[in-house]
Amino acid sequence: MPGRDTHDMKAVSSSERLKDHEDSYVLYINWDAFAYEWYRLANLASNGGTPNLNALIAEGVLFTNARTGIPSITGAMQQAIVSGAWPIDTGNCFRYYNVKANKIIQYKRENALENIAEAAYRNGSSAASVNAFYFESRGTFEGDECRPYVKAPTPSGFKERVDELINIIKGEAFHTGSKTIRMNEVPRFLSIYTHTLDHLGHNLDQAMSTLDDWRQAIIDALIAMDSELGRIVQALKERGIYDQTTIFLTTDHGITPFGAPSKPETSPYPPGTLSSLPDLEKTIADTGKVFKGENFKTEILFRDGEQARPETEVVIMTAGLEAHIQFRVPAEQAVLDEIVSRMKQKEYYGTHLFRADLFKRGLPLEFADILISPKPPYHFKTGNPNLVRWAMGQHDSLDESSQHIFAMISGAAVRKGIICDDLVYNISMAPTMARVLGFEGPSGATAPVLDEILAEMYKGPMLAISELTGDDLTVYTDEVVLRGETVSHAAIRINGKHVGEAEADGRFMIQQKVAPGMNRLIVEAIANDRITRKCIFAAYILPVNEQSSQDQPDLPAASG
Repeated sequence: MPGRDTHDMKAVSSSERLKDHEDSYVLYINWDAFAYEWYRLANLASNGGTPNLNALIAEGVLFTNARTGIPSITGAMQQAIVSGAWPIDTGNCFRYYNVKANKIIQYKRENALENIAEAAYRNGSSAASVNAFYFESRGTFEGDECRPYVKAPTPSGFKERVDELINIIKGEAFHTGSKTIRMNEVPRFLSIYTHTLDHLGHNLDQAMSTLDDWRQAIIDALIAMDSELGRIVQALKERGIYDQTTIFLTTDHGITPFGAPSKPETSPYPPGTLSSLPDLEKTIADTGKVFKGENFKTEILFRDGEQARPETEVVIMTAGLEAHIQFRVPAEQAVLDEIVSRMKQKEYYGTHLFRADLFKRGLPLEFADILISPKPPYHFKTGNPNLVRWAMGQHDSLDESSQHIFAMISGAAVRKGIICDDLVYNISMAPTMARVLGFEGPSGATAPVLDEILAEMYKGPMLAISELTGDDLTVYTDEVVLRGETVSHAAIRINGKHVGEAEADGRFMIQQKVAPGMNRLIVEAIANDRITRKCIFAAYILPVNEQSSQDQPDLPAASG
């Protein structure tokens, strides 16, 4: 993408900046399970296309390489998106086995951070949301006349939810909690959510009997949703605020097909018909013979609160597709490498991540020793190993079908007609929304604002870190020296702590202490009440004679 000027910006106070943005509106639309592939397929000549979505893209930015996080599951990712931070910060990684507590810990809607709706209200912006459950009693509230949370009548599809949103936009009556209210002014922050694509993608009721039918049903639903999107745009135009509105549309994950392509009548079954979990468990157990002369004692757990037996050495936790491998006994990297080596020989192997990889993707260190993601259509479903499955979908996967998501921003605050091929993550949406509304946030956000696609007046200070290979540093002392460039006299923070200031020419040098193992450093440059941040990782490797499993528990070899 084209670069931007690196000169200093004219200083303005935060109150002046908010005043400059007081006529700005943000509409955040989340279409659960909107994989980028669905957009591509819907716009093939053989399908009806998405003309309203395409019109918005023409007036904004399409991100062709947008990605979600891990685990790509609604509960964890929706909270990550709205707070601009990964599960290591929100505290919600959906489900994992806690070795110290010896139990499965399951999260629902927990989020330790402020979200964008809360941040908007804290900074003086009104808010309203329709079925956006992540804002329910967290920024918007049922029955609240200033920041209402609205639930469309049950059951509701996207159309019914759009009806409610249009009522809010037009100042017409709508229900919130036990009240019927009107909002004379359009809230500056609006949000709407639908799970239509996700519901079809899971196909739990087997309404689609073949994979082809499954795929076409999702495409047809997307095209219908596009028509409803057109109604929203028209309502904004009729209210006279379309030209002041920036529309963000993204998702929490895609959807990965698993099981047979249609119901198999007799064996031998097609690939993925039966769960590969029994073979995975056996393979892990067999690995023990190489290192201790007998099988590892393994156990599969997945229910909240479940505990491992005292003799269990390896816990396998699954959410359906992926398998989390967690050792309860000390395990050298050679053990983990051997497990992965054996997995790579399996027809169901897709890819894997070690603990260091997972940490760099925003997971706490205790999330897993190894994460194994099967390739479609294979899965690690629990239960009856002989249960036949077909034409189904799930999204706890590292496969492109779940990780490669749709994202676009359109309207007043962004450059027009831009196709962005850069890697971006959905957690950058909330900090970018905050910037458009005239403040920095949400509090605790670690993702960068998408400065490159914003109109000039919305951009923050430039920030470049020197001498980096990718996002990584490797050091052999307890100190990292960071050199970089930003705007004149910008304040520099690392992990939320003020550590210095840039010189008049914008250059800076910071000495930062690090702990043994992998360190995450959120480097921020602050100027004119705006923050530009970069995340880098510094691996502090102790001398061999000082290493122990206690000293460096977070430095297994990264995946090759």
